[in-house]
Amino acid sequence: MLERCENLRIEPSAAAGLRGPHWLFETDEGRRYLIARDLMRLRAETTHVLWTTGGSLVPEGEYREFHERGQRELARELGA
Repeated sequence: MLERCENLRIEPSAAAGLRGPHWLFETDEGRRYLIARDLMRLRAETTHVLWTTGGSLVPEGEYREFHERGQRELARELGA
């Protein structure tokens, strides 16, 4: 989605960080983590910063394979 919407090509490992807010706020495990550290009260004040690197060192065929896998996972998650 990032490549399609923003024309940004990032390494697959960098893309994994995009799900951080979802993991923290939308899963039981993430919420338990926040509660245990008394961080839920700061939710409205948080900013998720993701430092990414480009995909220029990933071979094209490998990048396309990761990209297609991501598309399949997204479709599965959205119930398509």
